[in-house]
Amino acid sequence: MGLAASAVLGVAIVVASVVAFNSYPWGGVLGAITGASAAADYVSPLDASCGRGWTRNLPNGRQLRCYLTSNVSRLCQPEERRHLVAVLQQYSTDAAVFDRAFAVASLQMIGKLQTQGFKLGYMASKVTHERNSQRQQAEDWKEIDSISEDISAAPNAVLRSAKDHVPQHILVADIKTLMLKGLISVEEFGWAGNSLVESAQRDIAAMHEKVAPICPGAPKAG
Repeated sequence: MGLAASAVLGVAIVVASVVAFNSYPWGGVLGAITGASAAADYVSPLDASCGRGWTRNLPNGRQLRCYLTSNVSRLCQPEERRHLVAVLQQYSTDAAVFDRAFAVASLQMIGKLQTQGFKLGYMASKVTHERNSQRQQAEDWKEIDSISEDISAAPNAVLRSAKDHVPQHILVADIKTLMLKGLISVEEFGWAGNSLVESAQRDIAAMHEKVAPICPGAPKAG
């Protein structure tokens, strides 16, 4: 069955409530995060390309990487910086929902293992130790596959839904690159903070790297 692979669990219960990017309220999100009504309706030139396929409650890593790496000099503009802050916060919000669903799916799989694990073990022992006909063995293996697929149904749904996932260390490296150019800073996230940005700042501090702003007024990392 591959329990190690099945340990990557989660969002089956979220998939049904997915909302595609073309109905995503970016202006409202930006305004709510920055508290700046003037920016509430701002649309970045990158939204049409980088935002394509952004989906609520899933880890939109591919889209976030696009915002982090495309035409970075645009972040010399205050409205673009506020927009990136909003995008990063929305990514974290959606990823947190995904993670909660991940935990729920894990519990679902454990529950199924408790109810169907005995039967699975019995069938595995049967095909290993009993000398049945090839036809019977084929039927037994088919039943084992069916039980295994049912147990791992939720994890498999998660793997299919997270098609735009990008490993966190890659996103942190992209953010670190921006921070070293003075194009984003921890301070811009206020009391709410952002775990990805905070990780990037810790990396900078650990390596004793220096910020070299590429545009006037860009805040330096601490």
